[in-house]
Amino acid sequence: MERLVLWHRVVPPTRLENDDPAAIDAWVDGLEAGARAFGARTLARAGGMIALAFELTELEDALGLALRWLDEAEARSPELQMALGAATGEISEGGRAPSGAAIDRAHLLAGRARKGELVVDAATRDLAGAVFLFDRAVGTGAAALRGVSVDRRVPRREQCRGAIAHLTQATVPSAIADELTEVSALATSSDAACVLLRGPSGAGSSRYLYQLEREHAPTFVARLGPVPGGLEPLGSLRLALAGRKHEGVLAELVEGEAVDRAALIRALREAGGERPWFVLDPLAGLDPSSLEVVAELVSTTPSLLFARAGMDLPLPKSLEALPWQEHVLPSLRLDDAKEVAATILGEADEDVIRRVAVLGGDTPLGVVEAARNLLAAGDVIYADHRFVWRSAPRAGIR
Repeated sequence: MERLVLWHRVVPPTRLENDDPAAIDAWVDGLEAGARAFGARTLARAGGMIALAFELTELEDALGLALRWLDEAEARSPELQMALGAATGEISEGGRAPSGAAIDRAHLLAGRARKGELVVDAATRDLAGAVFLFDRAVGTGAAALRGVSVDRRVPRREQCRGAIAHLTQATVPSAIADELTEVSALATSSDAACVLLRGPSGAGSSRYLYQLEREHAPTFVARLGPVPGGLEPLGSLRLALAGRKHEGVLAELVEGEAVDRAALIRALREAGGERPWFVLDPLAGLDPSSLEVVAELVSTTPSLLFARAGMDLPLPKSLEALPWQEHVLPSLRLDDAKEVAATILGEADEDVIRRVAVLGGDTPLGVVEAARNLLAAGDVIYADHRFVWRSAPRAGIR
């Protein structure tokens, strides 16, 4: 049957007076007892060497146990120098002693491992790659047999994913802010205005609108979002008003009751005060009845209306007659993408910032997702309060 074989060896001391066979024997006894708790079987033992076979269902626990042994060995006083090799394959137990190429591979990899290393073969790496991260390649001198060491700095992928929490929120790139200076000016005006922002998904228009709202703090903002299929009458308005305290018609709408349209418009006009803001974000998926109410309000009351749409999405019929000012968000150049990357990464190696910018493409969302992906994959880690490469990429692929 297939097994994971762990081969443990102790690096012998350079001075004979430091040799302590009793301590080594006690150490190996502890390893053997700990491995048996996970159902391991001892294949061989001599001096500071022990070979253990684990069921493949225990592979993650077995490798975690091996890493713990390395930590415990380094914490001893004096330090116990040891190394481990791991290999996966068929183990035959029908003869005088267990046999199988996996045992020989684990032996060979343990011999090539540096002190403090756990080196696994290709089969083990394939099985454990979703959980563990790896570092240097290890040659064995045997044809086609190579191993790779487990990265002890950040051994598990889940540790890297936690670094995503250290990313800061992306700000609006200066290229987009410069392009939309006219829109920013409209936010301070007292006149009615209708602004249509077009761009691909992730271009940054939503973030721009949120930033504009924070800067100007309007007295009333209704942010209309999509409802399933755009089928619920007044559903987008209901969602926009939810989470606030309302009375009368507005309270009835939030509770899902049918309301009179004329009464609803009057109530919104009263609640909106001076120059209310209506944000259609995104325009696709909004129900027609909510759009009709907003169109009538904007046509009869000094309001500021924003809509976010894709490049080719036509305006709904109820909004066509409004005096739209259309703006297309520009694609990010490399320098703009680096600006976004530097914002979200903060303290980071310049090469990491550049790689994130290149992978992120021409939208702010793409840059953010590129940073998240590199962190989740373990290519970039958060160490000493900054983002750095776990293992720097080869030249030519940056």
